[in-house]
Amino acid sequence: MRVLITGGNGTMAQAIKKVLEEKDYDVFAPNRKDMDVTNENQIRGIMSAFNPDILINNAGYIIPNSIIDISLEEWEKHLKINLTGAFLCSKEAILSGCKTIINIGSTSAFEGRAKWSAYCASKAAGTSLIESLVEEGLEAYSLNPARTATKMRENLFPNEDKSTLMAPERIGEFILRILNKEFENGSHVIVTKDKHVIISKRRCPK
Repeated sequence: MRVLITGGNGTMAQAIKKVLEEKDYDVFAPNRKDMDVTNENQIRGIMSAFNPDILINNAGYIIPNSIIDISLEEWEKHLKINLTGAFLCSKEAILSGCKTIINIGSTSAFEGRAKWSAYCASKAAGTSLIESLVEEGLEAYSLNPARTATKMRENLFPNEDKSTLMAPERIGEFILRILNKEFENGSHVIVTKDKHVIISKRRCPK
C-alpha cells in the first residue's frame, strides 16, 4: 500500500513514516519544496506520479495572534495551508485513485483558544471536510493530537516541560489502528499522551 504524507519534513510526518515503514507500507513524504500544498499543479503532478492508496494530510501552519491583531493576510495563510491545502491534496489524491484520507488535525479543532483563532478555525473546518468525504464514499478520518513533542511545538513553547509531551510516534500507532479499521469511518480520534477519545461522525438531530 502506498502512503503519501504531506509536510514531510515535520517531526510528525517523519515519526508516522517510520512507524508505517516498519509495517512494510510504501511511504512518500515530500517536503514543502517538492510539494507545496498550496500549489495545485505541483500537487497534481505528485499525485498522478505516486498514485497513493492512502493520503495523510499533515502539513500545517500556525502563527499565534489575537483576533484584533491578526492581519487578513495571516488569517488567509492559515486557511490556505491548513484547510485549502487539505482540500487540494484530497481532491488530486482521489482523482489518482486514493480511497483513504486521514487529516492530522488538532485538539484545537474542538475548542477555541486565545490567540489561536485562525488555527482553530482552519482545523475545525477540516473535521467537516472529513465528514463530507465520507458522504462521498471515501474512508476518511481526522486524527487530532494533543500536546506533542514536535519542532512546531518547540517553536511555540520553548520553555515547556518536554516530559509532559506526547511522543509523535504515538500518532503513527493510531494511524495503524485507523488503517486496521478499529474505528468507525468518519471518526474524529483525539489522542493525548495517555488516553484517547473517539468522536463518531457528527449528525444533526432529525
